[in-house]
Amino acid sequence: MKFIWYLHFAFRALISVAVLIGSAVLAYVSGRYLFAIPFGYFAFLEKVWPQVFMFIWFLFLFVLSLFFAYAAVRSVLNEWQSKIEL
Repeated sequence: MKFIWYLHFAFRALISVAVLIGSAVLAYVSGRYLFAIPFGYFAFLEKVWPQVFMFIWFLFLFVLSLFFAYAAVRSVLNEWQSKIEL
């Protein structure tokens, strides 16, 4: 029975890691290709903008994946606590 709980926790942690890796790839691709905007007079932003966007996007998705990891750990701990109280 404990093996199932460990497997459940590992699966949720794996999902959080997948979200983190996916956010890094998505931030790189979107910052590199989708946001190569010609800025005209502000040409310096054309070189800076993709890196800034990648950082902000990755930071947002990293915090989101940390929230998912926290929710996974918290739910497993709540389930264990309810089993102990029974």
